[in-house]
Amino acid sequence: MAKWIEDPQGRLEVEKVTEEIKLPVWKANYKGKFREFWNECWEKIEDSFLKLKKSNEGKEPVITTKETAFNKPFGVSEDTVLEGNKFTQMTGKDYGGILNIAGQKETGKAYWDNNTKKLYICKNNNSDISPNVNNYIPFDSNSLLEKLENLSTFKIQELYSTPAGVKFTIFQYGNLILITAYTYNIEILAYGVQYKCTLPFNCYNSSTSITGNNGTVGQFTLRDNVLVINSTDSKNPLKNSFMGQMVTFLN
Repeated sequence: MAKWIEDPQGRLEVEKVTEEIKLPVWKANYKGKFREFWNECWEKIEDSFLKLKKSNEGKEPVITTKETAFNKPFGVSEDTVLEGNKFTQMTGKDYGGILNIAGQKETGKAYWDNNTKKLYICKNNNSDISPNVNNYIPFDSNSLLEKLENLSTFKIQELYSTPAGVKFTIFQYGNLILITAYTYNIEILAYGVQYKCTLPFNCYNSSTSITGNNGTVGQFTLRDNVLVINSTDSKNPLKNSFMGQMVTFLN
């Protein structure tokens, strides 16, 4: 509703004017100058409109297409935005949100960590705000590349027992560890003696049996990252040219 004030020009024929653009209301007993009155009103209305138009120049255009974000169409090319369901289509995982925000995280969903700048797959329902290794698996491109590179890494090294007598050859292929054992510079492994070698890895425990010449037998074990070979028959200990094989994985 308009607010009215006295005419700042002090014209006798004007009863009052609007507060903002000073449109006049003429006194009832005033009989002339109607043409001047309407010219003045329309000029003030036009001036006010032009001022309003100028103040709106440079502002963002009105968004008329409701299905766009930032007034840009959906798509995969430049100057387009990606629909939310495209994340699931590209990664095979639903996006769960920001990992660092407090709240329940759901198994199988992908979460973004603002600290490491990586995506993680949730392994178990939890309320963590950091990527605990017990609950999350890295899912970003760099982490996946590192895993692939580890799988393609093949290493071989040779180790020897204490006391001397067994040579171990270690084959590493990613997380897979294959170990072979042979006699070394002796012909018989004495019964009751444990021929040990500590691995430079953290591996799962394992065990197997081994055989030597002339039907001799023994045991080949891995406990707490220590390889142990010993003869199991006091009357017929392991003889030379025996071979044992063991498979384990990095822990």
